Amino acid sequence: MDTNHFDPDLSKVTLDKFRYVKLNLTAGKTAYGYQVKEFVVIGKEPIQYPEIVDQSANVNSAEKNLALNKKVFVSSTYSNEGKDPNVLTDGKKDKYWSSDWNDKLTSDYIIIDLGDDYNTAQIGTVLVNFKSNNTFCGDYTIEFSKTYYPDNPAEGFEAVERVKASSWEGLQRYADPNGYVVTPITDVESDTVRYVKINMQGHKSWGFQVYEVAVIAKQLTVTIDGEKVGEISSGASYTVSGDAEYGYYDSANDKLYKAGTQIENVQEDIALTSVDKDKLTIKTSTGAGLRLSVDKSTNFSGLRFKGTVSSDIEGLIDSKAITTGMLMTTADLYSKYNSLDFESNYGVVNIVNNGWFNGAAGTFYGGLVNISYTNYGRALIARAYVTINYEDGAEETIYSNMSEARSVQTVAQKILDSGNAESIYGEYIELL
Repeated sequence: MDTNHFDPDLSKVTLDKFRYVKLNLTAGKTAYGYQVKEFVVIGKEPIQYPEIVDQSANVNSAEKNLALNKKVFVSSTYSNEGKDPNVLTDGKKDKYWSSDWNDKLTSDYIIIDLGDDYNTAQIGTVLVNFKSNNTFCGDYTIEFSKTYYPDNPAEGFEAVERVKASSWEGLQRYADPNGYVVTPITDVESDTVRYVKINMQGHKSWGFQVYEVAVIAKQLTVTIDGEKVGEISSGASYTVSGDAEYGYYDSANDKLYKAGTQIENVQEDIALTSVDKDKLTIKTSTGAGLRLSVDKSTNFSGLRFKGTVSSDIEGLIDSKAITTGMLMTTADLYSKYNSLDFESNYGVVNIVNNGWFNGAAGTFYGGLVNISYTNYGRALIARAYVTINYEDGAEETIYSNMSEARSVQTVAQKILDSGNAESIYGEYIELL
């Protein structure tokens, strides 16, 4: 067996988890007692430390660093050096603050006034950059509060994270190349924060010395069609950009945005899908269906035209962001004015779709009922549409092809000529 190391037999250990390990020295005692240089418990797998990217851009960004150039309060200051606590939020690493060199102190703190109330979910990480291995703190808590009372600086603060390291080397494992120790903020119970405190324990005789403290907003990802196009800070605004003909659909929030629209106060990742012309289509079937009144004593019937809206974007055709319907007029009026859309200022009927036919998403009918007997020979013509209702209040309508002109008389005759009238209409065949 190696005189410095040994592998214990763990085959008889029944514990699934454990916290404490005892080294029980029972034999070989000398008059001088035992002398141990180090006692280490090595796991089977090596510890995986996080890869910390350079934080300089975050620290120097007014959008990302909520603490940049904000007011600072400290527990003490050394009279000979590091006397200005405001350097803690200037975004630079060329000057430092030093707490008092007083070995009677047991702790020191730094409090930053963010200048406004923030939702705690907007806070992503807190960065602390200590000057050296002689003046760092190996045990500090990050605390949040809505308020700060100079006469009672502990009141109202809630510890949200704790950083503990027995050595400078251990602390730097969680720092970027410039020495910013990065602490993610997660699972905070309170909902609002304005003041952030770095509460440092274990005061040294020469005090703590800190270059910079930064409070970095949570960074949110923006994707379009599954590809990352940028990042923004939680609570910031994002301007939608691109050239998709019908804008961009946010399926998570069921919203459609035009290019150029600014999304305010973003609190979650944005995932948009381009709505190009081939991703949202509308068509009208050329023919028409006959609607018969079941009341044989009346001479009223109706015609209905079929519209179909299609999209390969999940959820879009059921979205509240689009409206579908059917425009109808008589064939003679259409021939006269040669238009059938929302700009037509003659006798046009707009039938707004209020539900899919037989629950089949995308299929709907628009029809006219109570057509009098005297108008059975008058042909109607129809055109389906889909209107996009953008978040900024703008609207855009896509029109389908035109149906063929159909009258009650011509449709009824086609049904009779088909030979299937009796099987379709049964006892109501006489109405044809």
